[in-house]
Amino acid sequence: MPTTVYPLAYDEFGTGLPVVLLHGFPHDRTLWKPQLGAFVDACRCIAPDLRGFGNSLVEPPYSVDQYADDVVALLDKLGVDRAMIGGLSMGGYVAFAIWRRHRERVRALVLADTRAEADTDETRAARRAQIDLVRSRGAAVLAAQLVPGQLGTRTRERHPDIVEV
Repeated sequence: MPTTVYPLAYDEFGTGLPVVLLHGFPHDRTLWKPQLGAFVDACRCIAPDLRGFGNSLVEPPYSVDQYADDVVALLDKLGVDRAMIGGLSMGGYVAFAIWRRHRERVRALVLADTRAEADTDETRAARRAQIDLVRSRGAAVLAAQLVPGQLGTRTRERHPDIVEV
């Protein structure tokens, strides 16, 4: 069920082991919808929109450490002491920051398609250019550029519903 705990909007499904799923750039929590069915019978899935994404529209600046602290504040509000934290791409940066800053809150850590160090200056500049593109021409233009590289041909052909998300 979609909910907002300032500053994060989030979805929460299921009961059991708390599992936090952190999206990558430039996605939002809806990235995890196809996977939730595999978890909800055994897990309490919590999928937030990080600051500046989806329905967590908070003015910049943002930092990875701030994202990490936001997620821990959300866990506090939800009464979760320890959780399995999973992050994809930029969400992996945040998951790693949670482990680094709040290790006692991490039951397990899953890092997918990510790394432990910060983005290079070149990568940061590319992300800023993408943000400027969305602001000037809309998210659909960026999505059209990114989807071919982020989803394989088979996924695009067999699951057009995912492409539309």
